[in-house]
Amino acid sequence: MTFYKMLVLLESDKRGPSGWLSPSGRLYESEKYMFDHLGIITRTPELRKLMPPEFEIETKRLEGLEKECQAASSSYAPWHDYDSMHDSLEMLAYDEMYKKGYLRVASTNDEVHFEGTPQGLKSLYNKAKDIADQHGKKAYFQRISYEL
Repeated sequence: MTFYKMLVLLESDKRGPSGWLSPSGRLYESEKYMFDHLGIITRTPELRKLMPPEFEIETKRLEGLEKECQAASSSYAPWHDYDSMHDSLEMLAYDEMYKKGYLRVASTNDEVHFEGTPQGLKSLYNKAKDIADQHGKKAYFQRISYEL
């Protein structure tokens, strides 16, 4: 688990999907944590290949900074720098996934949320509904609120 933010452990009995839904309808799902969307990209070779070249450079920089933070004395650790860099890397990766038609998937107790571009949501609407139904939850669709 990274030190960036607390990742919510999924309870096996209430688990809903959390991950990425591909344009072909494949669900890349986190096995253990919610809100691990960046981690799924970095651990899945076929998703990592979708990223632009600067993703690899920034990922290596972020990993180095994380090690620096872990090694730092308790009086100072550059966690703010780490948080800012992590947020930027996350935004870069999410934008790339949205551009390629992927939907970000996360669950609440009652709903499965699908987030993406209007085109992505439209093309995966039926598959997304099926996924929510399989988990006994309602499907909630959210269009990203900015232009890519």
